Amino acid sequence: MINSDHQLPVINKGELSEVCLAELAAIILKQATSNVRLVIAIVGPPGSGKSTATDALEVLLAQNKEIKVQVVPMDGFHYDNVILEQLGMTHTKGAPETFDVGGLDAVLKRLTAKNQTESIAVPVFDRNRDISLASARLIDKKTTVLLIEGNYLLLKDGPWSQLKKYFDLSVMVPCDEVTLRERLIRRWQDLNYSHQQAAAKVELNDMPNAKLIIRQSCAADMNLTWN
Repeated sequence: MINSDHQLPVINKGELSEVCLAELAAIILKQATSNVRLVIAIVGPPGSGKSTATDALEVLLAQNKEIKVQVVPMDGFHYDNVILEQLGMTHTKGAPETFDVGGLDAVLKRLTAKNQTESIAVPVFDRNRDISLASARLIDKKTTVLLIEGNYLLLKDGPWSQLKKYFDLSVMVPCDEVTLRERLIRRWQDLNYSHQQAAAKVELNDMPNAKLIIRQSCAADMNLTWN
């Protein structure tokens, strides 16, 4: 049975401001127990490598057979394309206002509730089909480490600012804008967009979102030296 009140930080953050993946895993494992659920936010702009880093961290943590670790991706809370079309926001998909922040807040509230007695289903984004799949991942009631991965989890303003109360530890995956731009153009080209089309999508949507995250997020507890 999980018991977590999230009124005080569970993790002793110490004086480390930058950590490598192995150091971060060691910090989490030092605090992980079978009766307290730790919630770790992994944050970064699109193209920073946060999803890859989160997957790698999950593998490292899972080597300890005494704990159970699972990932909850923020991308599962994308508004459906039909809703975006109705709202006239299809061209800005991926911006903060194109996510169901209230839904994410509600799920995090359930996941961090005291005396967890049931497993909880969360949505997952299918990038190939460009849609969110409802109840596509079941978070086991016995999971002791949750990695919440996403772009906007630490934004200072709006409804996003209400989410940080759920996190025992927040980790930023920093990346410079030049590298982000190159990676994001390549990402769109891998989806069969021409270089011109990919560059336009990056400049009109992806990079404004990335700059917002870099400049308008609260300071994370630690930066991950991943790139």
